[in-house]
Amino acid sequence: METRALITRGPFIFGEGDESPPDAKTWVFIASRSRTGSNCLARILSLHPDCKVGQEDGGPFALMTIFTSHHYFVEGRDGFCISGVKVFSPSEVRQMCETWRSIWAPSKLIVGDKQRQLWFNREAVKQVFPNCHIVTTIRHPLDHLASACAFNPIIAGWSLEQKSSYFREHCKDFAAALVESSTDLRHQVIRFEDLGQVKSRVTVVEKLWSVLELRSNLTASRSLCEPTYDAPSDTIGRWRTDVHVADLLGSTDSSELQTLLAACGYSL
Repeated sequence: METRALITRGPFIFGEGDESPPDAKTWVFIASRSRTGSNCLARILSLHPDCKVGQEDGGPFALMTIFTSHHYFVEGRDGFCISGVKVFSPSEVRQMCETWRSIWAPSKLIVGDKQRQLWFNREAVKQVFPNCHIVTTIRHPLDHLASACAFNPIIAGWSLEQKSSYFREHCKDFAAALVESSTDLRHQVIRFEDLGQVKSRVTVVEKLWSVLELRSNLTASRSLCEPTYDAPSDTIGRWRTDVHVADLLGSTDSSELQTLLAACGYSL
């Protein structure tokens, strides 16, 4: 009988227990949708000698998944599901994450990870890490659609209706990130466009280091100016000449489109 693991899409549900105590060390999680510069931001934050942010290393998220009711085992061809493990409290899960941290990056003041799934599970992250920082990268939604189509042939082959739904979904998420960051000082929003250009990149990253209570570091600041972190010239404003975006623009009411973009800080 073959046994395999299935990760459900349902919400994380933790067991009962004491609430997580204040973090002994600071955690930061990049909770973003794909194609928004999140990988670049993880690399940039890790330029600082006191910071280590993984790129989907998965440690904390994997532990959260395995030790909550989010995790099941599927046994047999009939797909019968049974709970695979004991459900732990947020505090207990945090202790396991602290152990992972002590092995992975013991000397760093700030440690975290970048995971697309963290965006969808950010409330659970806050339960386990009540004092953590969350950073969300956003991008002009039309450029985001153009990039997704260029990167993924499957998305490029979608119907106009599917692309429209994808576009609207990301507009909604980008807008939600801005709203959350306006009321939560531990939630920062970074624009793809600011990361892609030297002058703004240095400004926003040094501000983010300050929020994380990291001292300014001259070597890291100089590294921010390296061309390797610049966005390719055709990735900002690509939507103006992209065929997939042109189809969307031709089928969407202009005033509605402007409203969607304005909600997440962008315009035509």
